Parts: sequence; structure tokens; C-alpha cells
Amino acid sequence: MPAAKKKKEDSDAFWAKVQADNTKLYDKQRSDVAAVNASQAVDQAAQQAGTSESIRTQMEAQGWTRFSGPFYYQYAPKSEYTCGYLKCSVVHVTTMAAAGCPGGLYVAASIEHGSSSLGVANSITFPLTQGKDAIVKLDDTTGQGDGMRLADIHCL
Repeated sequence: MPAAKKKKEDSDAFWAKVQADNTKLYDKQRSDVAAVNASQAVDQAAQQAGTSESIRTQMEAQGWTRFSGPFYYQYAPKSEYTCGYLKCSVVHVTTMAAAGCPGGLYVAASIEHGSSSLGVANSITFPLTQGKDAIVKLDDTTGQGDGMRLADIHCL
């Protein structure tokens, strides 16, 4: 075999290997970029929905309890309010959804007596932006309850 032909075959084999290695490297980089983009999309969706773990950690550090999704609450200490003629409970509520709740929040609590539910106390807040809280007073209209348990919080 002439030397020139052998040199051409070796060169072709070398460049074919370079092409294969470059293709493999490109495919790996494309796969890595897709994985990062997917992870960022999940994180961004969680941030938009107000349900990311970092938001939850920050809210809990400030004394808030997550009700569900982007909704958080904390009961006001009894020393900060009076009820008047009816028994009541006062709760701070907020949403961490990026869009807030432009129609306000609906808040409902079960009026409890022992292990029984006697009725419902509910209220609607004003429109809320993300992180803005509303103070909701829930009255026990039955007069028989010994406590309340939050049953529903959602955007209207």
C-alpha cells in the first residue's frame, strides 16, 4: 500500500474519531442544559405558585403555618383582641402566590365542640398582593364551640 494512501486512511480515521467524540460531547452538553432548564422551570413554577421550599422555610421562620399550596396563617394571641358577645378567633392569613389573590381570600373554619363540628365561621378578605396579610375575625355564631379549626383558605 502506498504511503500516501495509508496516510489518508489514518487521517480519515482520526477525523472520524474527532467527529464522533465531538458529537458525544455535544449530546452530553445538550442533555445537561436540558436537565438544568427543567430544574429551573420546576423551581420557577414553584416560586410563581408560592409553594417553593425556600418560601415555606422563610414563612415558618416568621411564625407562619402553611395551610395548603401558597396559603399561610397564624393565630393572633388572645391578648391582642376581644370578641364582644360571641366567642371568636382571630387569624392572620396570606398568600405567597406571585399573583396574590386579586379577588381576596375566602377563609372558613369549623366550629368545634370536642370531636364534633357544630358549624362554620367564614370571612372574605380584601384583595391581597403576595405576602400582604389580612386579619380575619371568625365568630362562633353557635355559642357552643370550644375552639375552631381552619377548614378552607383559597383565592376568589
